[in-house]
Amino acid sequence: SLALLSVLCSAACEIGGANGAAVARLAGPDAVVVAASGNEAPDAGKLFDVGDSLAGNALRSRTLIVEHDDPSLACPIFASDANIGEVAVAPLIAADQPVGLLCAWQCDDGGAFSPRDRQRLRTIADHAAVVLVKARLSEEAQAATHAKGTFLATISHELRTPLTALTGYGELLADEIVGPLSAHQLDMVDRMRS
Repeated sequence: SLALLSVLCSAACEIGGANGAAVARLAGPDAVVVAASGNEAPDAGKLFDVGDSLAGNALRSRTLIVEHDDPSLACPIFASDANIGEVAVAPLIAADQPVGLLCAWQCDDGGAFSPRDRQRLRTIADHAAVVLVKARLSEEAQAATHAKGTFLATISHELRTPLTALTGYGELLADEIVGPLSAHQLDMVDRMRS
């Protein structure tokens, strides 16, 4: 999924008119960069506060927002000396829930996102939202599989000890170590052991 998100960031650069792009996954009130591409791209794993930034406004309004004057307000993922001009921030919405952000930017050379670029960035954001949800579902499925394996190992261990003791007592009874058994009792012991 990270590879696909990187491809989507590259697509934002190639067909969305951006010089760089990043996808961030929401983590409570913060977001963490999970993929990035292009010029001035932040490192994966960078955590930033969404809060009152335009990124937060994009999440609340559920629309793409473009900032010309202060890119650091739009999506606070850039280094203080970054050469960033216009920034477009699109919320990633899946199943009517915000799951992350797509930030795309122009270098500080006066470039701007056209209406067509903005539409393409919205489309890329839709795809990124689906990828993030699928990645989360895959992680949850892996965690459930691990929990199931742990549960079965625990139950197996918990059952093995008493069953081993019962098997041993069944053998003692079948061998008539503790005394003779009737034919009916031996039949019951044999059925229990099998």
